[in-house]
Amino acid sequence: MRNRQPTPGKEGRVLITPEDGSPPFYAKLEMADDPLDPGTPLNKATLLSDTTADLIASGGTPPQTVNEALMMLYTLFSFVPAGSSRIIIRVLDEQRRPIQSAVVLINGTIIYTNSLGVASADNDDGEFSIELFAGIGYSDWGKTQQFSIPTGSIRLFDFVVSDAPTGDIIIKNTASYVISSHISSVDACVVGAGGNGAEIRYYYKENRSYVIFACGGAGGYVKNELSIPVSGGFAEVVVGKSSTDVRNSVLKISGRTIQANGGSDGFVKGGNFELDDTAPSGGCGVGGGGVIDIDTEQVSVGKGGENGSNGEYPGGNVKAGAGQSDTTRAFGTGELYSGAAAALVYTRDFAQKDHFGQPGAGGAVAKYTMHNDDCHGEDATVPGGGGGLALVLVDNNQKDGKPYKGMGGDGIVRIRW
Repeated sequence: MRNRQPTPGKEGRVLITPEDGSPPFYAKLEMADDPLDPGTPLNKATLLSDTTADLIASGGTPPQTVNEALMMLYTLFSFVPAGSSRIIIRVLDEQRRPIQSAVVLINGTIIYTNSLGVASADNDDGEFSIELFAGIGYSDWGKTQQFSIPTGSIRLFDFVVSDAPTGDIIIKNTASYVISSHISSVDACVVGAGGNGAEIRYYYKENRSYVIFACGGAGGYVKNELSIPVSGGFAEVVVGKSSTDVRNSVLKISGRTIQANGGSDGFVKGGNFELDDTAPSGGCGVGGGGVIDIDTEQVSVGKGGENGSNGEYPGGNVKAGAGQSDTTRAFGTGELYSGAAAALVYTRDFAQKDHFGQPGAGGAVAKYTMHNDDCHGEDATVPGGGGGLALVLVDNNQKDGKPYKGMGGDGIVRIRW
């Protein structure tokens, strides 16, 4: 808030334009009402001084108008629990109007702004991590900032965002996101979570012939839809996570529902040479394989699928997993998502006992260990990618190697305008 600063010597001057078409002319206006009481002058010092604004802000963002000061005081009236600190985040547009229903992550918890554009939280240690998602169509998507607030104190901080003429954002959190009214259409890419790798200790006997087929997870499905008309409102988003039971990603926008399912988890199959199964399927399928010819000791493992393809099947005991057939690239032509993880065939009686397949782009490799060594599966490296298998082979129960599966890539919802 600032006082008007006229050019020296031109205080009170106004420009008068007659309605009859006569040339405009300057005049000086002065009060001539011979007041009994001149009253309080209307200026910054009498409405909201810098000192008062700073006191209200208590080290945060000072209010710029009397209205903002009153709004700020309203948010400060509530009690702060003993031993806690409170942060108040206010989200405003370019005209400093509050943005309601903006998503603010405060120390990892989603809080929606109220009608004043305010989201707040308390914390015992006074440390606050803020991540802002004002809405689809606004600037500074995912902006992060750290704040330290003394115990027993309250601080308010403003985040001012602007309309973004174009944008390409990645949503990783399940929430409802406001859509700015200046956007008329969007493109959407929805990616389901990738399947996790197998995680198993496999007990075998040295005097028996066997084949083991082990594999990681299939890629999550990918759904693209372009030129979706929008006119404000909200985008309702569910993001599939490989670490939960919710693997499918869903976008509800402008009356449409776009769903991309998660990929299947990996598995381990063992036994004699008569295995018969199908590798995991998803957006991209896991490669198949196994023993092709016992007499020639021919074993092969197919590569995991990528860009929507089936896994490769060179022959053998396990058929390849199916892919979704159409592309898993963002918006059809962009980044490649959801590659399938690799498979592994391990046999006892063959000269080469381990045979590794290759993952699809972004999927994880296969890993195994023997006896007392732990096995840590590899995580997928792209959204929707398949996680890697972790196999520990032991010949008796006294061996203590432990498997830890690789995790599939979490899903995402990507929106551009």
